Amino acid sequence: MKCLAPLALCATLAAQIPDGSFVVSSFDNGPLDAPFSSGGLFVVDPLVPGPPVAVTGLPLSLTGPHASDSQGARCVSVRQDDRILMVGEVVPAGQTLHVHEVALSALQLVGDSAFPVGVAGAAGAEVVDVESVAGGLGTLFCTNGLATGPSLGMLGVDGTVTALDLSGLDSGPYRAVAVDETNLIGFVAIDTASGTSTNVYSFPLENPTAGAFVASVFGMRSLAADVDGNLIAGSTLGGGQIFSIDPVSGVASFVAFTGPTPTAVNVRRATNQPIYALDGSGPNGAEVAWLDSGGGATVLTAGIPGSVSGIDLIDNPRIYGAPTPGAVTYRWQHAGSPDGLPRRGNGWFTIELDSDAPGTTGALIASPSPGDMDFMGVRVLLDPTALIPVAFVPGAGTISLPVSNNVPIGLALCFQTFHPDAGSPTIAASDGIRITVMP
Repeated sequence: MKCLAPLALCATLAAQIPDGSFVVSSFDNGPLDAPFSSGGLFVVDPLVPGPPVAVTGLPLSLTGPHASDSQGARCVSVRQDDRILMVGEVVPAGQTLHVHEVALSALQLVGDSAFPVGVAGAAGAEVVDVESVAGGLGTLFCTNGLATGPSLGMLGVDGTVTALDLSGLDSGPYRAVAVDETNLIGFVAIDTASGTSTNVYSFPLENPTAGAFVASVFGMRSLAADVDGNLIAGSTLGGGQIFSIDPVSGVASFVAFTGPTPTAVNVRRATNQPIYALDGSGPNGAEVAWLDSGGGATVLTAGIPGSVSGIDLIDNPRIYGAPTPGAVTYRWQHAGSPDGLPRRGNGWFTIELDSDAPGTTGALIASPSPGDMDFMGVRVLLDPTALIPVAFVPGAGTISLPVSNNVPIGLALCFQTFHPDAGSPTIAASDGIRITVMP
């Protein structure tokens, strides 16, 4: 383990959703939500339990008009590179169904691009789940209720919709999608024809043709992949439960009871802990919580209006950009450990550098804000006007960055490593990692 000086350098404050925050989506479920207000997008601070903060300026298509038909934000995924929110909607019969690309500044909508994925049938339609895929592959999504359009598809970064007509899948309804970004594997959860169970299938994200059966869990309503490649599933079984699924053996293991109904699950990648949201139908209300390693829940709020249906978070640390490979490729990895959050006073905070072959000692450089420029064939993901040399680090391994007690909360730094390389270019560089000090 390489141990560096405490994280106490000058830095910037985030201008969008605060790093480490949870983002929750909900939709207006018509009369079933009375007397609640419409849905939308809400931000929850995982370290300071309290009321959610609503994103303002959203269109009616993402909040719902509080009428007789369901409408609003059905699901949400954070594109970690730029903190853009990918949001799927619910629409009434005959309307065009969209996936939205939502840009925020200080929790205020500043941009909304709506990409059509199909036209709703007689009972209305929904984008059940979305999952952003790093590396420019786009956004994986699944739908129900379309008269025209795909049940499973990929929205490209250019707005092009590609239907994924995989062989070997059930007919639906579709329940969720998930992505293992390390291995570029997609997962989809689909109810069996009898409706007695939900099957999970895997498929390669690049050039997929068929789905491979993984596991079956009764009443699955949500799905996510953790940093180890295991799946986290929310189910209606037993009044609401979370399961962990080994995608190799297909074994599903009980994690925790939640109450009705865990319609949204995800993973806080820094600590590899499940997070979930209940839809509001049970006595616990629209609960948002995270689970510790023993399955104990820390409830953050239960006050989100509408039918809660999606959850993601702004990673902290947050990996962004793409590495510059030479003969060796260097990438940051999420620590996935109890000390993985950069909280003030966390003297055990670490970050992880990985390489696909034995690497060389490199220079760890920081800057207060990210950048993106080409310098002699190397993609520099730091601000070139404010570079801060930090230390020399090994080509792979754990790097210690203790966070002292006197570091200001909200201080942020971006890091990238640069390594001599035998390939072309003669310097290889990692992707970027942004760290924001939390309370």
